[in-house]
Amino acid sequence: MQTLKREHWHSRLGIIFATSGSAIGLGTLWKLPYMIGQNGGGAFIALFLIFTLLLGFPLFVGELLLGKINQKSVVSIFSNTKDYGDFAPILGLVSIVATLLIAGWYGVVSGWGINYFVMSIADAFHNKSPQELSDIFLLFRSSGSLNIVWQIVFIICTCFILAKGLNQGIEKYSKIFFSLLFILVILLFLFSSSLKGFPQALDYILSPKFEQLNREAILSALGLSLFTLSLGQGIMVTYGSYLSASENIFKTALIVSVSVVLISVLISLMIFPMIFTFGFEPQVGESLLFITLPYVTEQLPASMALASLFFILLIFAALTSYIGQLEVLVAALIDVFKLNRLKASFITGIVCFVMGIPVALMMSEYNPYPNFQTIFNKDFLEVSDVIITWLLIIFSFGICYILGYKVKKDIILTNLNIKSANLLINCWYFLIRYLIPLCLIFISAVRFNLI
Repeated sequence: MQTLKREHWHSRLGIIFATSGSAIGLGTLWKLPYMIGQNGGGAFIALFLIFTLLLGFPLFVGELLLGKINQKSVVSIFSNTKDYGDFAPILGLVSIVATLLIAGWYGVVSGWGINYFVMSIADAFHNKSPQELSDIFLLFRSSGSLNIVWQIVFIICTCFILAKGLNQGIEKYSKIFFSLLFILVILLFLFSSSLKGFPQALDYILSPKFEQLNREAILSALGLSLFTLSLGQGIMVTYGSYLSASENIFKTALIVSVSVVLISVLISLMIFPMIFTFGFEPQVGESLLFITLPYVTEQLPASMALASLFFILLIFAALTSYIGQLEVLVAALIDVFKLNRLKASFITGIVCFVMGIPVALMMSEYNPYPNFQTIFNKDFLEVSDVIITWLLIIFSFGICYILGYKVKKDIILTNLNIKSANLLINCWYFLIRYLIPLCLIFISAVRFNLI
């Protein structure tokens, strides 16, 4: 079979927009706000930011670096047992399983965003009480066919972009979507800062109460940090494999990490002023964006435009992130089975659609697991989230072990475009070899009540 030539990014701006767009998705816009609300406000976001900078940034560099060194998909890289050890193929499997689990619910929840955008331009929130909006959300969630339709629309849009290739697809559309996403975040933040609930939101976010954190919140903050930066799934390894030899990984990773932290804080300060202005509780859970926000925007000037902008923001954020997730699978199919990109994108779309069916139907009369919550004491999404968090941790352990103990230091320096180790490299190397694995072990032990 003919070996397909590896594509490379056209520009650093394309790399930054693609990686930033992948990092700033539903994790930042949907999960972060409601998890902040459920876990003590500022204390949770402080922990999330600490994990993002202390653990996320070095791992972000590590994943890009491993991809750049090997110039292969995540599955092909970890099939190299000679250099990376007999356990390495397990990491490839972990990456694929984590990506499939995430892609399953991600496509469905992103479809919710499309549905609510259509509702906003149809002015469907007009004169609706919070209870009526809650009933509408529950009615929508119980409509399996409608969930599936919007999931299909979202997956088709994503696969269309993937099929067009790295430069004309991922890079081109990431620049467009991320630019629009950033502009919308700034505009909505400026609007929220004028609301009377802004001072309360500022205090809620910036005054951490660490006594409100529990063991589960600590693990959730770590999992969200890894998930938000698109770590532990092989996305950044895959994107790193498209880097040219001259690319400065540290600079790229720093820009992306700072962007994620900045936008995470802005999004929190965009949403919570709206909530506090109208006396809502922030602990409403995963329905926060689909019940509370439609009601809140309806009470404000230019309500239809405001709601529409918000759900466009959600769609753009979801698209840029979903592109990265599915590219892991597309790249693996191209490398392993030598498929062309169109076929690989089509197969990936079909598989991700199938993975999303249980999520789409879980509140309908066709729910394939009607007794799931009774058995597990959590719903399907919550259990999936716990499994995904542990998979991300396992993958991160593997990255630390391979870069810290299996890859020669001169290869690392060469691919970081550094002639000799300096303070920055030594600090990064120390974090990868010792501190990050110890932190992951400690957090895991805390979660299992071993400490």
